[in-house]
Amino acid sequence: MDFTHFLDKQGEYGLISVFRAVEPYMQRNLRLEETPLPGPLCSVPQIALLQRVFHLLRKHRHLEQARAEIFHQVNWADSLPEGFDGEGDLLFLFSVVHEIVPSPGGYDPHTLQSVAKALSGCLAISWKHCVVRAAGLNPGAPVAQNVAELVGNQGELAEISPHRWFALRRARQESRIEIFFELPQRDVAQHLALYSSDFQKLPGSGELPSLYESVIAPGLQRALVLRKDMDAAEAIYESARFNYRTLLTGNPVESGPVLGVYVGHDKGRIGVVWGNKSGALQKTMSLDPREDLRSKLSEALEAYPVTHAILPQRAVAMDTLEALSRFLGGHCAVTRIREAAMTEARDKWMGPPHGFSSEIAGAAALLNRALFPLTEWGRVDPLSLGLAEYPEFLQADLFRAIMADERFYCSKLLKERNHRMGAEGNDSRSLNAVSAFSHLQEGMSLAGIVTNITDYGAFVSLGIKEEGLIHVSELADTYVKHPSEIVTLGQRVVVRVLSLDAAARRISLSMRDPRRPRPRTAAAKKAMAMKGLEDLFKK
Repeated sequence: MDFTHFLDKQGEYGLISVFRAVEPYMQRNLRLEETPLPGPLCSVPQIALLQRVFHLLRKHRHLEQARAEIFHQVNWADSLPEGFDGEGDLLFLFSVVHEIVPSPGGYDPHTLQSVAKALSGCLAISWKHCVVRAAGLNPGAPVAQNVAELVGNQGELAEISPHRWFALRRARQESRIEIFFELPQRDVAQHLALYSSDFQKLPGSGELPSLYESVIAPGLQRALVLRKDMDAAEAIYESARFNYRTLLTGNPVESGPVLGVYVGHDKGRIGVVWGNKSGALQKTMSLDPREDLRSKLSEALEAYPVTHAILPQRAVAMDTLEALSRFLGGHCAVTRIREAAMTEARDKWMGPPHGFSSEIAGAAALLNRALFPLTEWGRVDPLSLGLAEYPEFLQADLFRAIMADERFYCSKLLKERNHRMGAEGNDSRSLNAVSAFSHLQEGMSLAGIVTNITDYGAFVSLGIKEEGLIHVSELADTYVKHPSEIVTLGQRVVVRVLSLDAAARRISLSMRDPRRPRPRTAAAKKAMAMKGLEDLFKK
């Protein structure tokens, strides 16, 4: 069964129409990595499509559970108008309509549906025009930079970025600020007036102005907060998914032997391990930071030379870490690896059969993350990796399920990439005359093979250890929304070297024609139009 025709034609939410088609292949917990897939659904584009479908399925099931829970006390849920598929809508209707109509028995269903429709319009109007203002509870207390812009100012709720919104919510929970909602009361009142006769048919509802103040306005505010929470969480999930994919599909260190170094707190011992390309450890050292580290390591490196050293990105003993990074950089290539979730990652090495000390286990974990990123990053809890900000506003089970799907997708992506490069004979080592980074020069044209595609560009193998990056803006002479529009995995391409960073071993590439002007962005076109108007008025 092929689902690819749904992509880009109906949009993400158009995929709801294939729910019934994929349900036979789902398990109860809705985890893609544990779901038996039919034979034809094996390519990376189809796996990516299924990944989106499963996310929607999980969201749909969660909403259905919320609907059943919210409306378990009433029997007129089936009479609600279409479009109430968000938790914010459901909560709003329950909190408002249930106060107006505690028991719907005996009421005309059409009246109840009309009231629900009126309230739906109130919510739509409020979402579009609600203004949020934040004020510090203690004027003299400092506030975070991402909150300070809104303290004393105001902004439209729908336009506040996800990270800014959760920063406000966190500051509110910590009692550092207060958030005020300015609802479009006049517009809402005009809308409600159209349904005044329906409200009058409900005994006890009272006059609309008093009903708005006592019931509708508080319900609107609760619904707006919940809807904004949901929208912001979706953006955070997507950002975390991209961060996770970057870790899982990172280019592994392929040369050996490799040195792993773990630096912790100021007084903690420093762990050093030597390993080969398969991850087998050949030698370990535990160093006291008060010793002469350079002489100790120099002596060891003479006996056991390495081609690559792996160090953490950050440590409490940052000065020691930076000094070691500079020292080892004079002996071999240095790669810095995220130290997130090290407690969990070290467990594998501290327990049987290894029984290493914590610093040696940390060095072994870092070394293996550099050699086998998909396996090593994938075996720790994604919640502990710091992939998403404001985790307190996310659903832990849903977050883990989304990341599990991402691991499955990345495993298929890497397998297909390796298969295509092997099956098609795409060995980039014979593509160019260059055989080392030092042979590269800015401006030279080279042949390459696309080895990875991300949202921001495509990585290309040039036949040397380091891969180059073609930024999305350098893929074509016209605007490119996503790199997959231009290149595919395993594709042979001709690239031009834009710039070289010898210290970081970074290669920037381009597929654009240097003789053609760069396409103007929307901002640039707007600026040109404004300049044209200014010139016209000057005349």
